[in-house]
Amino acid sequence: CQAIVNVQDITSPTANCVFRTTQALDANGQIVYPAANLVISASDNCGIASITGNGVDTLLFDCSDIGTNQIQVVVTDSSGNPFTCASIIDVVDNTPPVAICPSNPVPVFLTANGTGWARAPQLDSASFDNCGIASYLINGTDSVLYNCGQINTFPTATLTVIDSAGSTADCPVTIEVLDTIPPVARCS
Repeated sequence: CQAIVNVQDITSPTANCVFRTTQALDANGQIVYPAANLVISASDNCGIASITGNGVDTLLFDCSDIGTNQIQVVVTDSSGNPFTCASIIDVVDNTPPVAICPSNPVPVFLTANGTGWARAPQLDSASFDNCGIASYLINGTDSVLYNCGQINTFPTATLTVIDSAGSTADCPVTIEVLDTIPPVARCS
């Protein structure tokens, strides 16, 4: 007699997955990471067909993913049998900002009381960072007070640019203290 034999592969693959890895964002604030990189080794009796992480072949991360990211890795054989394991990708931003200060002196205008403030953001001249700039400092603080005694001295200040990861960059800024308020004459 004759018989039809239906041969099936019901054996799932086996895999050894990376437990945890740290990946740094690039200069554009992105990571393109193949899910296969999360598998140290994999084997199957009929061959491996695909490896996915959270359902995709290639994982994409950006600045909003900084921190711990849980990844479900699925290794599937050519018969569709899956093996699942978990990995963690810690996304970090190691790229410091680029501080760009004006090449010309920044004017600080004195008020009627003979003082004027230089505020850190006004000293910036297109500084940038892969994940954006969080804050600025001038000489280690938010602002610096200048007075009449600094007219024509062109003091130098340091602009510090800070990104969201806490990385910093500095550049020097020349300040020009200006008194544009005319004197008041009182006649008797």
